[in-house]
Amino acid sequence: SVTGNIDSAGTVTGAGNIWYDYPFHFSVINSFTERINFPPQHPYLLGAPLAYPFMMDFLSAIVVKGGLDLRNAILLPHLLFYFVLSSFAYFIGKQITKSRAAAAFAVILFLFNGNAGIFDFASDAVESKDAVNFVQHLPKDYSHSPESRIEFLNTAYSIFVSQRSAIMGFAASLMLYFLLACYLERRDKRVLLAAGTVLGLLPLVHTHSFLAASVASAFGGIYALATGKNKGAEFKRLLWFALPAILLALPQLLWMAPQLGSGAKLVKMQSGWLDENDGLGAIELAIFWLANAWLALPLAVIGLFLAPKKTRAYYAPFIAVFLLGNRVKLQWWDWDNIKIFVHWFF
Repeated sequence: SVTGNIDSAGTVTGAGNIWYDYPFHFSVINSFTERINFPPQHPYLLGAPLAYPFMMDFLSAIVVKGGLDLRNAILLPHLLFYFVLSSFAYFIGKQITKSRAAAAFAVILFLFNGNAGIFDFASDAVESKDAVNFVQHLPKDYSHSPESRIEFLNTAYSIFVSQRSAIMGFAASLMLYFLLACYLERRDKRVLLAAGTVLGLLPLVHTHSFLAASVASAFGGIYALATGKNKGAEFKRLLWFALPAILLALPQLLWMAPQLGSGAKLVKMQSGWLDENDGLGAIELAIFWLANAWLALPLAVIGLFLAPKKTRAYYAPFIAVFLLGNRVKLQWWDWDNIKIFVHWFF
């Protein structure tokens, strides 16, 4: 429910996403704490490898083995990575804009994102007799209204709280994006080496983040080669990024190959992210995204015209991430492409 459920043990769940995801995460954590689980085996499928990005749950398992109870072993890593995520979101904003205020505003826009559901909320609030009670006990989730085609939920509660791997993966991705923003200024190969290392460690942390970051990085590399004056020197410089990324990611991808192979059969081309959007015209899709991405979208369009060339070059590869999420359905549940979109949205 929106207001939350409390069971006899005092466990609170505030969204349906928690009910869906957390029983599996509990099982993965316990599979590491209650038995010798190397190489990792799936907690539900006897004898099957755990080809799932399990590093966040493995971290919680380490904390449990260190003596902490399961609840706090889940809570504390979440708080840690929320801090990392928020910090690097701020650092990126400050690195690009050179403004503390703009950086702070970017973090607020990202973590407290909403959508056109605010109109429905405002209408119900006005009609209610007790506005304070209405706000304290919302009758529904106003950021999620499939009948109105409002699907881009607040990222904090729909992704980072419920999907444990996502918060670790996105925090690492922001570290990568920060390093790449620094590289645009310093052109230091050691920065590229660090960025490539972060990307190479992502597959078993969060596969969707690895995919989104890889697409953005690949297009960024293509842009650098296309615009660089010395193609040979630019290519050699990019190897400092590509080689550690490939060498570190390849063993993980080979381990995950059975899952990736079966998942590849579900991939299909379609337009507009969601199944019901497939076949819509450009104007209808633009209206859909304006209602869902809300203030960030028109601000981004305006920003493209006002921003310096270097900032536009930094942003351009993420257009490819947006197009990927809109053109390719990556698994059976179409909504899950939001894990790709969140990189573009930031």
